[in-house]
Amino acid sequence: MISQVVSEVGHILLTVSVLAWLGRLLFRSNRGAVIGFAIGAVLSVLPMEYSPQFYTRSVLGDLSVLSWVFLVHLLSRSVYGVSLISQGQGRVISLIAVVGGLLIYPASLGAPWPDFYRLGFDSAFLISAFAVAAFVFIFRGRFVVALWLLLALTGYGFCLLESLNFWDCLFDYPSFVVASGILLRWCIARSRRNRKSETELKTES
Repeated sequence: MISQVVSEVGHILLTVSVLAWLGRLLFRSNRGAVIGFAIGAVLSVLPMEYSPQFYTRSVLGDLSVLSWVFLVHLLSRSVYGVSLISQGQGRVISLIAVVGGLLIYPASLGAPWPDFYRLGFDSAFLISAFAVAAFVFIFRGRFVVALWLLLALTGYGFCLLESLNFWDCLFDYPSFVVASGILLRWCIARSRRNRKSETELKTES
């Protein structure tokens, strides 16, 4: 029962976050973001067949903890102009999600690849490894990364999400795509900086 409530709240968060972002994009102001948020909140309380979360849930399924993290960051940035995830921590989160996705998704798509997804059901090693990683990130000051991992472990341990697989609690397809985009954007920006530095060195010489 509680997993259904969590899933519903997650998709309401998706609706208000995306509409707040669109409002800020269109009106280029916090007021536009607030208007978008308000519209999303109103739409979310409509009867089931008219509410956006009815359709997003049918398409996307249950949202992972990483999707929640990304959406809260998007909402905070749209409404308040505050980034909850720094660029450095965003890259770390994205790297973990992309590596994890490359481990489990090929087999689910029928590729000849070991089925690492089944480890998410009862592998003490996998759970312990991420628990240790969370505390390492705390000591290194990567608090958002640590919070993501700890929330995923909590969601898995207390069955707060509909899936009983730890991988699904950690990330999902939408957050995997977003994480891949973050890493791709960073790689492109870094490549441009390197080319610019090489050009400047050649000019000076």
